[in-house]
Amino acid sequence: NAIDGLPYADLTCWRDFKQVNKQLTDPKTLSKAKEIYKTIILDTVDVAVQWCESYICSINGISKLADLPYGQGYSLMNKEWFGEINKLANAGYALIFIAHSKEKEKIAPITGEKYTQLCPVGGSQADLVLNLVDMIGYIRSNGLDADGNEIHSSIFFANTREFQAGSRFKYMPKVIKS
Repeated sequence: NAIDGLPYADLTCWRDFKQVNKQLTDPKTLSKAKEIYKTIILDTVDVAVQWCESYICSINGISKLADLPYGQGYSLMNKEWFGEINKLANAGYALIFIAHSKEKEKIAPITGEKYTQLCPVGGSQADLVLNLVDMIGYIRSNGLDADGNEIHSSIFFANTREFQAGSRFKYMPKVIKS
């Protein structure tokens, strides 16, 4: 809704996502879809993870993944998530995944020191996305100017103790300021 005239799918559950994903990735519709879309934005990963979990619970008649013995619920969810995201990743679109962040306890590998870092929300499913992407950008507000107008945010592409970020590209700037 942020950009006027930009087509978007108003998704409310994992079944909606699967239906749209099929339209975007099925060999029968892929060429037509790629005429219309060059970039696909999934906003947000953490909500999609919740939808996927609810979907797995629903089709298995359970209230939580742990209700299936021996980790089967988690296994089914990981398989479902990976299958859908992998189809999208292999379809040839430019993909942007948006995720909220949360504090996560980390341990420095050399010193063993504990620290807290802001990381994308979404559990092991978010980790799959993180392993897939070429860049992880952390966007931070720059606040307001003296007149109370919002200053454009900055995006960081370098991992720090404060937040998880990075890039596989050697010449990517570490920060793009407003």
